[in-house]
Amino acid sequence: MRELTIPNDDLKQVQRDVLTYLYSQMWAGNIKVSACAHGFLPGKDCKSAVLAHDRQARCVVCSDMKDFFTNCRSDLVRAILLDRGVAPCYVDGIIRVCAYEGHFPQGSPTSPMLTNILMFDADNMIAAYAKKHGFVYTR
Repeated sequence: MRELTIPNDDLKQVQRDVLTYLYSQMWAGNIKVSACAHGFLPGKDCKSAVLAHDRQARCVVCSDMKDFFTNCRSDLVRAILLDRGVAPCYVDGIIRVCAYEGHFPQGSPTSPMLTNILMFDADNMIAAYAKKHGFVYTR
């Protein structure tokens, strides 16, 4: 069971506008998302994640992190966005309309992208470890 916190239609539209802004910042190179990330990114999906793996692999491990979105703290994403040069007034607005009780709720259109931003360093560390040991990591 997953607890969804779905915004009302007005807030959801504002969050979609924020998502469009975040994508534009990613395409401009101002916000980084790991190459390992496949979920909720334009041009990527479950199929692209699967195709990144060796077709001859003897084993593929698929896992799900319990309460992933609710464990992604908004203060950490705020710090990353500020560090990447996003204007403080934009960052404050993004956090104000996208975070709920200090995290990113499952059911919001922006939560996947904001958690992709948060996971950049972790994804790269996991991918490097996996590569060193002959595995492929995608998320």
